[in-house]
Amino acid sequence: MSHAGTMAVAGQSAVPWGWFSPGRQFLKALARQVEHGQITFDLPDGAVIQHAGPHPGPSAHLVLHRWRAVRRLLAGGDVGFAEAFIAGDWATPDLTSVIELAARNPRSMYASLKIGRAH
Repeated sequence: MSHAGTMAVAGQSAVPWGWFSPGRQFLKALARQVEHGQITFDLPDGAVIQHAGPHPGPSAHLVLHRWRAVRRLLAGGDVGFAEAFIAGDWATPDLTSVIELAARNPRSMYASLKIGRAH
């Protein structure tokens, strides 16, 4: 992505979103909170959510294989997200960049996910 502060959502599902439309909305909101770096989510239906923050930083790319990854993140915070990674619900070509992106955006991302705090 070349333009800071922008978000794009590409691809449309031929399958109705049904009950999990909030998962897509949550990921869009989470992506918008990135201030340092950029994030790309490849969704299970082939859609892509991208956002570049206004400040330089790491570029994280997450491939969601199953919507269960988002449910685990919402229910279990950082531990649930780690469990989803171990279970193969999501993958990344560069785990270090994902961790660095979270570390570089602590006020926005950690607060919204309750990461690093007692649940």
